[in-house]
Amino acid sequence: MSAPLIGISLAVNGERDREFKPGYVLDFQTESYSRYVAHYGGIPVLLPNRALDYLSDLLPRLDGLVLSGGADLELPAASEGTLGRSAADPEQARRTRFEHEALHAALQRRLPVLGICRGLQQINVSLGGSLWQDLEEDLGIQGHDRPDAPWSGVHRVRLEEDCSLGEGLPRCFAVNSTHHQAVRDLGRDLCVVARQEDEDRVVEALRLQDEGRWLRAVQWHPERMHEDLPSQVLMEEFLQACGGPRA
Repeated sequence: MSAPLIGISLAVNGERDREFKPGYVLDFQTESYSRYVAHYGGIPVLLPNRALDYLSDLLPRLDGLVLSGGADLELPAASEGTLGRSAADPEQARRTRFEHEALHAALQRRLPVLGICRGLQQINVSLGGSLWQDLEEDLGIQGHDRPDAPWSGVHRVRLEEDCSLGEGLPRCFAVNSTHHQAVRDLGRDLCVVARQEDEDRVVEALRLQDEGRWLRAVQWHPERMHEDLPSQVLMEEFLQACGGPRA
């Protein structure tokens, strides 16, 4: 028996003044994503942004796609019309283009997709939606950018009654939170799965309404709380959609 192969997009670091490998651009991601996938029976496959040229060869070999977290999504650079070409940081622009193209190629192939934090924002914008640039500045909402507590629930989310995130989850539960951008206008064919419990303006999870395509996206980081019930249910259902163990 073999486990499903799960592609994980990578963040990028173009800083030139770091002590480790100064002058080099790094494709990277925290190991929590690979641990999260492997813990529930998937095989993590890291996808460098340079793989854009090989998507047509790469995606048929994968069983699912995770769009990971990272730096802010630059707007309007992330819009469908520009695909990041106008971004101030060319390395971030390359990531945006890669994830945009990978998402659309995955949806075309009916490959299951899981978006996490920035991944949710990328999905929403790639499907024609928009973002609030800063929750505190735009809406006066505080408490979401909490990098000091990456493994702890810092606020609660409430699942929508008619749009399930997964079977067996409580209606409300605590999540971690390290973001300040958030969904403003929904992208095409997306529906809201969860919102902040005491603030309806903050979208916390999305899904694709097309039942023939499995796509879920969350604004928190389940990979950092991978043994909590919501994280467990989310990954198990994702891997099941990816085919689960295969002969």
